[in-house]
Amino acid sequence: MEKTVVIGIDFSKKTLDVSCFKVSNSKNSYYQQFINSEQGCLELISWVKSHFTDTKQWLICGEYTGIYSMTAAMVFNDYELSFWLENPNQIKLSSGVCRQKSDKVDSMQIALY
Repeated sequence: MEKTVVIGIDFSKKTLDVSCFKVSNSKNSYYQQFINSEQGCLELISWVKSHFTDTKQWLICGEYTGIYSMTAAMVFNDYELSFWLENPNQIKLSSGVCRQKSDKVDSMQIALY
């Protein structure tokens, strides 16, 4: 099945900044911040489901940040969600020059990657 919903996550020690959108309409995106914990990941899944119900169409993307992304990796694996971690330098290089720098902007750049 083709993935039609992209979810970008910017991982930090305490929070998950999440942007999501349909591939066909990236201008209409949603943003939310969650606690970086198992409970926060479950809330993230519920939040995305409130916008896009079919989890088989989701592709969750994030930067590999070691231990900061491990809880999410385990939760998403338990729920059989498509999850992809990329080298942070690869995402940064693909984004070009970005004048704004925030976790919200980063989560959208990850989703667009």
